[in-house]
Amino acid sequence: MRVLFLYLDTNSSVGPRIAPGVAFLSGYLKRNNIETDLCYINSSADEEYCINTLQNLKTDIIAVSSVTSSFPRAKKLIKRIKEEFPEVFTICGGAHVSLCPEEISLTEGLDAICLGYGEEALLELVQSIEKGKIDYGIKNLYFNANGKIIKNELRVFCDKLDAYFPEDRAIFYKEFDRKGLEDTESQEFIFCRGCPFDCTYCSNHILKTLGKGKYINYPEVETCIDDIKQAMKVRKIKRISFHDDIFTLNKPWFKRFTEQYAKEIGLPFMCNARIGNIDEEDIITLKNANCKRIIFGIESGNYYIRNTVLNKKIGSNSDIIKVYKLVQKHGIATLSQNLVGVPEENFERFYDTVKINAAIMPNSATISVYYPYPGTDLYKKAKNDGLFKNGSNISNQDFVEREESLLELPDFSKQSIEYCAKHFKQMIFGEYVLTRIPLNKYIRKVIYSNHLFQRVFFFSIEAVDKIRGLIH
Repeated sequence: MRVLFLYLDTNSSVGPRIAPGVAFLSGYLKRNNIETDLCYINSSADEEYCINTLQNLKTDIIAVSSVTSSFPRAKKLIKRIKEEFPEVFTICGGAHVSLCPEEISLTEGLDAICLGYGEEALLELVQSIEKGKIDYGIKNLYFNANGKIIKNELRVFCDKLDAYFPEDRAIFYKEFDRKGLEDTESQEFIFCRGCPFDCTYCSNHILKTLGKGKYINYPEVETCIDDIKQAMKVRKIKRISFHDDIFTLNKPWFKRFTEQYAKEIGLPFMCNARIGNIDEEDIITLKNANCKRIIFGIESGNYYIRNTVLNKKIGSNSDIIKVYKLVQKHGIATLSQNLVGVPEENFERFYDTVKINAAIMPNSATISVYYPYPGTDLYKKAKNDGLFKNGSNISNQDFVEREESLLELPDFSKQSIEYCAKHFKQMIFGEYVLTRIPLNKYIRKVIYSNHLFQRVFFFSIEAVDKIRGLIH
């Protein structure tokens, strides 16, 4: 039996990356004697390569993974594959179909979808097909059996994640080599599954309902250390990014892991943390383990937008400033993550995000144009408020995720939202400067009330940045 994974990354603003879900699925299947391969698709040429692969390589199952913004192309490709290779079984997994299970009846050529985690479900499906008879009762799977939709119950969340390690990074390395992508010497790892918080813009408050039992689970520390060591044998690694949603969430696990990591690995790393779930002791622990950067999701500097609209309850702006000062005190770099263009936002509320970043002055600040993931609470609010310019069925619309606004806010135009995102770093630096000179309120009002003044001001800041870069 052979499973060909298709990972579509066509509309993302992020560069090529290893998709952890696919890597874990492939590794688990291989340890159960199932052959796997991958087509990493982010261009039309990759789609043709996929078709050629199917023509030359006997494949039993196509397993598609796609984020929401890439799903329009995924639907077209699935339809084409089914037309040209009708004997191949097609299944799609990932956050999008988990949040939008109706895709099972809306996507032509799609035989099944997987809701939530799929290691056990996909293995059971492969084994049933190998025996010559599809088991239509597999938990976590929805089937389209000749037009009849079969919805199965959800399984218990796995609390013993060690069986899923190590993930299969090799299938991604093979594809990166084929595409001539440069090795960054930096690798991403994710160990914990689940997040306890219910931010309205994030998929976690939906994903935690796609199973029974304990949602947040960890592998053993020894498993994680071995996973990193195995990856180091295959690829040259100089830096590591831990992409657990909140690296410091489980304090006993966090302390055991960082202690072992410092002894056995020691590579510089970055991680995600959350305001309200990290203290000075945690920061010192991270410092001692060779953490070089901590990422905090601020999202908005406006208290109402952050705490009510986004349900990102991390305290006040004073709490944010306090944590950033603690991290900076111990010499660890910081990165703030921010949003613009969320429902109920206007320029004044967005500018609070500029001001909080100017107050903490992180080493780096990123901003994403809000992307309404279907099924999430904030998507539902945007739909109910009539904010979708081209309709709420965004899985049929081609957009660059987190760079273009899909919403039409009454007091914040699409052009202004995207303009603010483009010039966010310059706005932070400008606010930092303006708060340190007299009459700053009046100067700021002049600058931000006139588009020409804004362009001149931001151009000047960009020129200073370029000069500083040449000097250093």
